[in-house]
Amino acid sequence: SDNPEVQRALAAADVTLSDLMFAAGDQQASMPFARAAVRQFGAIFEADKGNSGKARDYAQSANNVGGKALRMGMLSEALSMFRSSEATLRPVATKPDSEVGPILDLARTLSGLGETLEKSDQKDQARASYQEARQLLEQAAQKEKDNDEAAEGLAEVLVKSARFSREGGEVGTAVKDADKAVELLRKLVARPEGRSDYRRQLAMALTLKGELARSQKKAELARECFEEAVGMWNSYGRLAGLRPEEEIELERLKAIVNR
Repeated sequence: SDNPEVQRALAAADVTLSDLMFAAGDQQASMPFARAAVRQFGAIFEADKGNSGKARDYAQSANNVGGKALRMGMLSEALSMFRSSEATLRPVATKPDSEVGPILDLARTLSGLGETLEKSDQKDQARASYQEARQLLEQAAQKEKDNDEAAEGLAEVLVKSARFSREGGEVGTAVKDADKAVELLRKLVARPEGRSDYRRQLAMALTLKGELARSQKKAELARECFEEAVGMWNSYGRLAGLRPEEEIELERLKAIVNR
């Protein structure tokens, strides 16, 4: 069909199928569907480049492929996808009157780009990407108070930045970022309508905070963080189930707490 709505529906179905396959562990087989969606959304966008909604569709599908490629260690493809998404979103998201949606999309793109650059050993560019993502998320939070997506995205970038700073020996900066991420995620978890995934993210942020406390010889704070992280993993597991690697992480933390 030449109908853009039909084409869009097919591309969206490819994204969903790819996500389900990837989550089920069939990662390699999921990628052709994700790439097909990028091509389809790209063709729709090329036919109507002035349409911001179609630009976001394409950018989000590129981020989807980039994120999967990053998790699979295919850094070249991830870098290409995130760069393409960035080029598409930046003209829309950086307008003074931009809505929150494109700003969040660009921030997520830069967060993924930063992680890809970090793993590609391009440290300076990774730092700049993380910093801009943080600025955009703070801007989105100011534009729209109590926006859960902005808070979640900011927490994710803060955790990435904290790990980056820790590896670079900037422990003080890492501690501040980890503390802020934990604060944001605790608020999200406490909301009645909060998603179960917030518990998983809080568990990871608490683990990082605990590791940083342990490196500073703050044993009691480290134990408190690890104990709370165990509680969050258990709570998340009851709600959503744990993947094998998450079960391994939970057992690792239990062993630390029980020493």
